[in-house]
Amino acid sequence: MKANKISIIVTVLSTTAFLLLSFLLVYCIDTNSNNKEFISLMVNISIGAFASSLLALIISLINYFSLRKNYISEYVTMINCFSILFRPYYNLYLENSNRNIEVEDFYIQQWFDYLLSNLHKPTNQLYFFFEKNKTQKIIDETNKILTDIYIGAIKVLEAKSKYNFELISLSDYDQVKIKFFNSINESGNIPTVNILTDNFDKIIKINKLSYIHRFDYKDL
Repeated sequence: MKANKISIIVTVLSTTAFLLLSFLLVYCIDTNSNNKEFISLMVNISIGAFASSLLALIISLINYFSLRKNYISEYVTMINCFSILFRPYYNLYLENSNRNIEVEDFYIQQWFDYLLSNLHKPTNQLYFFFEKNKTQKIIDETNKILTDIYIGAIKVLEAKSKYNFELISLSDYDQVKIKFFNSINESGNIPTVNILTDNFDKIIKINKLSYIHRFDYKDL
């Protein structure tokens, strides 16, 4: 998308320049002068260059919006897949006071592995013309949540390694996990998983991606 964005800017400038040059040659220069044939040639060249630039602009726009739609589709799919991994234990943690260390470790490892492989992929390809647009703001908010979860999972896994090597006690390791779970329980008094699913729906609506369906873990 970055290459298409640059191409659009360049072709807009070249199209405008050749269009202005064509008008200048036709309406502002005396065609009855001794250079009539040369001016006529320059007009034809300018019109041809304008048409070529306009065609290149149209192709760049089509490619840009096509790639934009594909990358946003990949991004919302990534959000949906993570929500499916995230929600079951999230609900269990909120509803059940009986904790299970092995289950907790399993889910944290799952979240870490998924975000390690997928968090950076779609957003590295997204380059919007206007950085303050609605989709970009939602993506920034979502990325912050996912990054916080990813960093928290790294800290828990580091604490787990220290505990396995008897560098810290089980109580210290558990405190790191509790701090992590508390940090993802709520964000602005709204459950984190609800923010993720709401942002998924917002991106779908803004970009008119009605062909993408949000699956819940209950659908599996």
